[in-house]
Amino acid sequence: MFLTGISSLTHLLTGRDELSFFPAWGGWLSIVGFAALAYVLIRIPTKRSRA
Repeated sequence: MFLTGISSLTHLLTGRDELSFFPAWGGWLSIVGFAALAYVLIRIPTKRSRA
């Protein structure tokens, strides 16, 4: 994206530099995303090892 001159994906899609809800909810959304990723990375290998 840098080579094409696009500053950010958010700016490309919305025309803004930052989403309106992100300052208030950004930290919590990051924690939820991290928890979901951790769950998937733990659950899939343990599920396969049982089978």
